[in-house]
Amino acid sequence: MSDFAKVFGIQLKARFSLSGSKEGMLKKIGLGIIIVISGISLLGAWAGLLYLFFSGLKMSNLLGLGLLMPFLAGMIVVLIFGIPGVLGILFQSKDISFLASLPVKQGSVFASKFFLVYLYELSISLLFLLPAVIVYGLVAEMGSFFYIKGVLAILLLPMLPLVFSTLISLVLMRFSGLTKRRELFMVIGGFVLAIGWVVGQNLLMSRISQMSQDQLLAVLQQADGIVRLVGRSFPPALWAVNAVSMTGSGSLINWGLYLLSTLGAFAAAYYVGAKLYLSGALAQLETAKRGKKASLDASKLRSGSPVRAIALRELKLIIRSPIYALNSLIGIFMFPALLFIMPMMSGTDPDLQAISDFASNVPAPIIFVISVGVGCLFCTTNMAASTAMSREGEYFWLSKVIPVPYRTQVYGKLIFSWAIDAVTIVLGAVAAVIMFPGFSLYILLAGICVLAGAVSMTSVCMMIDIARPKLKWSSEAEAMKQNVNGVLGMLATVILGAGYVALSLLFSSIAHIAVSFVLTLAALSVTAVGSVILLGIAADAKCRKLEP
Repeated sequence: MSDFAKVFGIQLKARFSLSGSKEGMLKKIGLGIIIVISGISLLGAWAGLLYLFFSGLKMSNLLGLGLLMPFLAGMIVVLIFGIPGVLGILFQSKDISFLASLPVKQGSVFASKFFLVYLYELSISLLFLLPAVIVYGLVAEMGSFFYIKGVLAILLLPMLPLVFSTLISLVLMRFSGLTKRRELFMVIGGFVLAIGWVVGQNLLMSRISQMSQDQLLAVLQQADGIVRLVGRSFPPALWAVNAVSMTGSGSLINWGLYLLSTLGAFAAAYYVGAKLYLSGALAQLETAKRGKKASLDASKLRSGSPVRAIALRELKLIIRSPIYALNSLIGIFMFPALLFIMPMMSGTDPDLQAISDFASNVPAPIIFVISVGVGCLFCTTNMAASTAMSREGEYFWLSKVIPVPYRTQVYGKLIFSWAIDAVTIVLGAVAAVIMFPGFSLYILLAGICVLAGAVSMTSVCMMIDIARPKLKWSSEAEAMKQNVNGVLGMLATVILGAGYVALSLLFSSIAHIAVSFVLTLAALSVTAVGSVILLGIAADAKCRKLEP
């Protein structure tokens, strides 16, 4: 335990130290205040939606299902997005060699790294689930002891899915070492895992929808019958909910199952990690160093278009790094992939048919506006743009020595980042047309508008990262997940997306759909051109002053 405390303390000081200049401290404090204010507003909106959701379930006598869904979703999110954190902090941190040289047990190093990932995932879980527990308690009129149990359950929630993510990562590291394309293997594994979980949830809900009226009625007549049915997809989530919501022996039994599964899973991960972690991490670190050098050598601008060469270099760096690929691509391609999967899985699903029937009565301009909003939503998760400069890290000096203007370098990064959004929008539009062929024209028109709007979104995100890049980091996960520029970029794209929706709604209300499309496209195109010009000016002004 003492070894663990020492190693864990070293990492906390290295990652969360507030040392630095007075000016830097003031900037951090000011940025923290902005994030807190933005977070409070988003949490307020989230709490409002939860209140409406729980109130509706209460009227339908399905309130227990309301608490299960956030807990189940929270565990799935930690499982999926815990993989990039595990890969980055456990296997690709620059301090691995230093920690391995300390006179401490291998298991202590593994445990300290694991709990560092746990802290990051816990912060997300608290933001997501704490409002759910509070609002549920108010709607269900629960006592004060309920909230204490709810907080304890949230504190334990990230542990079990993180254990699975860790074990999966260890397996991926093991088998990826047998191939020449280990990074590609790990990226594909992450995609398959993410889509697999979502498909599994869809299949479960599809089974519920296919139940006969008598079967569904029998389930509903049972106490928490529908809760148990949904909870079968991941029993620990059901145990957590029952431990919080039940009283007496029922609560104690579920607490026992929840604690036993959590602690047992961590014990298994600790046993495996104590034997395999350091050797695999050190080998991966050496491979990553060689891969980074190779990618930099290959990126020398010998001939052809510098913008194209830099865009291709960005693509190579993203693909060769599982951390970059998972954080930049998985959230973006997830939505279109699911839109393709849903109709294939459900066929003539009654829910899809009901949505189609409802949409047939909606005016065409509203369909156009909704499509613009959904397309903009796809673009809000593009981390490639908001970390474009930060990913350079200690190799930023290359930007100063290559014979290419800063503006040109940034435009190459812009094209690559925009291309990710473009592919996403196109795939999403194709999937939406397949699902709702009657609205093909409006979906395609909205897609064209969003393609123009994505240029501004990408440019603004890159300007944020150029203004305050995070060039000092010990792992690739720090440059991506632990970079506040990603959060600021997401907030900026949400605001821009809301503005685009408002513009399309305004034009649609005063003109024919064809005219509103032309006006919306013209407005977004002008915005795109202006943002690109501002990006070039910011690049020339700021990059020259930056030091690696």
